[in-house]
Formats: sequence, structure tokens, C-alpha cells
Amino acid sequence: MEDNFAPGFMVGFATGVLVAGLVGASSLKILQCWKKVAAIQKPQNLKAATDKTPWQVLVDGCKNLFLLIMLIIISLACLVGIFLFVAASG
Repeated sequence: MEDNFAPGFMVGFATGVLVAGLVGASSLKILQCWKKVAAIQKPQNLKAATDKTPWQVLVDGCKNLFLLIMLIIISLACLVGIFLFVAASG
């Protein structure tokens, strides 16, 4: 009975890299959205004319907050799905 370590290691390593990439990409997108959401609390120095009205700025902030919440929900759902898949396959 010979146990071959290499295929299991490679599959585990590839899965780990894939999951880490997905978590990293999701985290980066969440941080980018959070900066846009948090920018509504900071004073704005306008040195040039802008085409956006205050209402458009508020709507964009609300859209970014909604996108942030959706990304967090999707990320958590993916993590729960991964954990359930690992638990069921083990």
C-alpha cells in the first residue's frame, strides 16, 4: 500500500491558491467600495468645477453602500458554501 502524496498536495495547493485569490479579490473590491462610502463624511475641497449635483453625489454614495453590502453578503455566502463543501467531502 503505497500512498502518493503529490497529487493530493497539488490539488490542495491549487484549491488554496484559488480560494485565497477569490478572498483577496473580494476584499480588495470591498475596501475600494468602503473608501467611496466613507468619503461622504469627509470635507470636500473643490478646486475645479464639477458636473455633478449634490443629489448625484448622494445617490452615488448610496449605490456604493448597496454594492458594498451585496459584496459582503456574496463573499460570506461563498465562504459558507466552501466550508459546507469541505465538510461534506471529508
